[in-house]
Amino acid sequence: MKHKSINQLKYDGSIEEYLKQKSISKNNPDVFKSYQEKVGKLAEHLAKKFADVKNVYFIEVAKIAIELAQKKQRDTIIRENASLTNESYTGSIELLQYLKGIESNTLLTHDIVIKYSEPNPNVTGKMKKAKLILEGSALIKAFEQMLLKEYMGTDLAKSFPKRATKLQLFGKQFLKEDQFEKQYAKVACKEITTLLNKSNLDEKVLKAITIHALENVRLVERYSDYLKRLKPKQDNDYVDIDSYTLWVSRTYRSIIR
Repeated sequence: MKHKSINQLKYDGSIEEYLKQKSISKNNPDVFKSYQEKVGKLAEHLAKKFADVKNVYFIEVAKIAIELAQKKQRDTIIRENASLTNESYTGSIELLQYLKGIESNTLLTHDIVIKYSEPNPNVTGKMKKAKLILEGSALIKAFEQMLLKEYMGTDLAKSFPKRATKLQLFGKQFLKEDQFEKQYAKVACKEITTLLNKSNLDEKVLKAITIHALENVRLVERYSDYLKRLKPKQDNDYVDIDSYTLWVSRTYRSIIR
């Protein structure tokens, strides 16, 4: 049966449902409670910040922002784990991390280069340098199969998949780092905008609510961090620092386009 990824980069409540089920399966209500507290805290903060706005359901705004932030966090961890295990196995810790990573469907994407020397039949006494390039995932797949044969029937064997390991992300896999970061903010921005459009808000207020929510879950740079980043430059040379209102407008426009 062909494997199909179920992960999609959109707001669909899947993170909330996942944490709810995890809380039940682990018999640990704190797992889901922690999520609910995050949502409630952000919603309360937004309601206080925009106290004059009465017809917005801030709980839903908070859920969108937090879900996309958590999807970004998950994807970041999977991407980092997939690349870290590529380099080499220097001890049991790296091997154990890889074996655990199989359950998360991690994928080794880099090539592994093996350099060696081989006899040169045309020149007596000299060796010809050569190298063998292997795809990381193919090499590790062979490694998995050897371990399966060795440990068949043991608890370790149960950790191995029946198919080749596959990287499953909510977002797009092979993007430059800055594009990878922006895709989560863009989806969250569009989802919150669609929600707020139902309330017929002033455009400036809509943008302010959206960007403030994304700031609080670190999907966009905080305005305070923006100031810290530019003020040292301003001391040495003139730098025009945007007011918060202008910064919100420019940030929103750069994300939504």
